Amino acid sequence: LIDVFGTKELIYRDPTISCFIPIPVQPRSKPPILTDTTDRTKNYAVCTLSDATFGCDGIEPGQAKYLRISQRLAWPYDNTHGGQRYAEKANPNNWTPGRILGEVPLEADGSANFKVPVDEAVYFQLLDENKMELRRMRSFIRFQPGEVRGCVGCHETREQAPNDKPFPLALRKEPVVPTPPPWGTRPISFLREVQPILDEHCVGCHSGVK
Repeated sequence: LIDVFGTKELIYRDPTISCFIPIPVQPRSKPPILTDTTDRTKNYAVCTLSDATFGCDGIEPGQAKYLRISQRLAWPYDNTHGGQRYAEKANPNNWTPGRILGEVPLEADGSANFKVPVDEAVYFQLLDENKMELRRMRSFIRFQPGEVRGCVGCHETREQAPNDKPFPLALRKEPVVPTPPPWGTRPISFLREVQPILDEHCVGCHSGVK
């Protein structure tokens, strides 16, 4: 039994790990139990974004115009499932295929309010007016049915609070459904989506010895 910062605690040695776990032996107030905000009758969740460029060094306010919602895919991933893994060219194979679920426009203040699928590992990408990527989320997040979650910015530290600014424009509207790309939400395939474009517009002049 030791005294840690004026609180008596019992230190228990867990044989399965190389550290000590403090176990309080003095009574303390019961932590609050948060209300469950999920709704199992819904097949979507809602995500709110206060300011897409907040926390993104090098990106000016108003430069980002869209937010793309993408999903990392699990293996197998081959021509049957939409693309080639190229395992023989990468050892170890360290890239992850993905598919685009859709895009949502950002409001003038950089905010967004949109629906996302549940139980999917999704990540977000900031796009400019030409839908070219400005910044990418390097991790992923999952949502539960009916859940409502929000973030202050895209690369802000979790220790920061929102800026003292007016109520986000996007939150004054109903959440929007992301618009999928022209080929739909299936994984993009070079043979299926790209090669036909080359066949129609390019190979007439750029084929064979030309």
